[in-house]
Amino acid sequence: MSAVIDDHGHAGHDHHHGPAKGLSRWLLTTNHKDIGSMYLWFSFCAFLLGGSMAMVIRAELFQPGLQIVQPEFFNQMTTMHGLIMVFGAVMPAFVGLANWMIPLMIGAPDMALPRMNNFSFWLLPAAFGLLVSTLFMEGGGPNFGWTFYAPLSTTYAPESVTFFIFAIHLMGISSIMGAINVIATILNLRAPGMTLMKMPLFVWTWLITAFLLIAVMPVLAGVAVVGLLVGGALFFLKSGTPSPAPSPAAKPLAVPVATVPAAPAIASSVQLALLESEVKRDPSGFKGDRYQFSVSSKGVLTGFQETGRTTPWIRNLGFMRLYGVTMQSDGRRAVRRAGDMNSPDYRAKVTKRVRDGAVVFDVVVAHPKFTLNQTFVCLPRSLKVEARFKPVSLADQSGPLDAVYGVHLETAEFVSPNARPLMRTGEVVYATKQGSLILRYDPSFTGAGSQAVVGDPALTSFVLAVAGGTKEQVLNYEIILP
Repeated sequence: MSAVIDDHGHAGHDHHHGPAKGLSRWLLTTNHKDIGSMYLWFSFCAFLLGGSMAMVIRAELFQPGLQIVQPEFFNQMTTMHGLIMVFGAVMPAFVGLANWMIPLMIGAPDMALPRMNNFSFWLLPAAFGLLVSTLFMEGGGPNFGWTFYAPLSTTYAPESVTFFIFAIHLMGISSIMGAINVIATILNLRAPGMTLMKMPLFVWTWLITAFLLIAVMPVLAGVAVVGLLVGGALFFLKSGTPSPAPSPAAKPLAVPVATVPAAPAIASSVQLALLESEVKRDPSGFKGDRYQFSVSSKGVLTGFQETGRTTPWIRNLGFMRLYGVTMQSDGRRAVRRAGDMNSPDYRAKVTKRVRDGAVVFDVVVAHPKFTLNQTFVCLPRSLKVEARFKPVSLADQSGPLDAVYGVHLETAEFVSPNARPLMRTGEVVYATKQGSLILRYDPSFTGAGSQAVVGDPALTSFVLAVAGGTKEQVLNYEIILP
């Protein structure tokens, strides 16, 4: 009796069953366990990177004051830490567990769409490589918080926000592809007898999560695209909303308009058309090539900063405060605040127009105790200001008052915030990371009555006028950019 051996034509051929060897195994794998392992390793690496950024944050906050990094970089670390921990550590870890466990729990041989599974993973390293690369771009990485709130992420964002938005898109595409794969696997590859009501709770949670991802990620991508295309996102800015119409019964402010300082030569018709469109676009804000700011409903210039950056050079410009002196029972004098811009009788009217080829803001403030006219002339590399202050009745039941007109400078943009600003006749020079920010004023203003010019290096506030008496006082000054 003889045995018949049939080798089916395989004689002389080597059998190489099992996964591919080397790097190609991980680049081209469609095995759900391999892909799940890569998700988990990627999540671990992102956790280490995000954790290192958290260490920078905690080291900077170890004690008050500036420690090891500049505030702008601190904001970038805070933003990148949140993005990496949420989108790079937490979410890929759960996706890795889903790739590993769902086929095993429902008796499936693999995920329903294995090649899509591979592609959805390799989108993540590309997205996070693009995201981390923004730290090395001009202007720095995103510094507005991982929640992407406007207008910090639009009007005041660095140029790298475009790459950040594209990275978010890649992460969203990866999440949507993974969610489709999970849904297809659970609904089509369950073992015989594995009904939906017999599935483990982990599989149920991922089925619901996958539907939520498909519903949410396109919305997130759409919001990011709107932020990219609209740019200014004036909807989120107080200065971008129209002011309410004045009441018919309201009396006009009978205050003379200040004389506008000299402006540059007449611009071309094209430039004038652009300036007119700028006036119509934002009646209470300005965004030029070099700097931008907004004017509040109280007539205060806020957020004076370099275009595209988030940290202002000057926080408030043109604020008014009233101070008085009270005698205490022990004979000591105490300074008290007798009024400021938040008082209900502080009324301001802001008018934006084009004059002599420059955008001009006329701010008229009326108060029972004083009147204030300001004119802001927006030049290419500087901002000229003329302020006219006239006391009406600087007194109350406790005695005479002083009215303070001043400017607050931010410390975050300064190279050495503890260094005393350079005080020279007619100007104060502050060192910033971009160069010297010069606040130049009319030196003949000082020394008249109770007026003074004081630079406070600790608070970096600059009091341009301490005005008292009854005479109208005029102050011309200019802020020259670095």
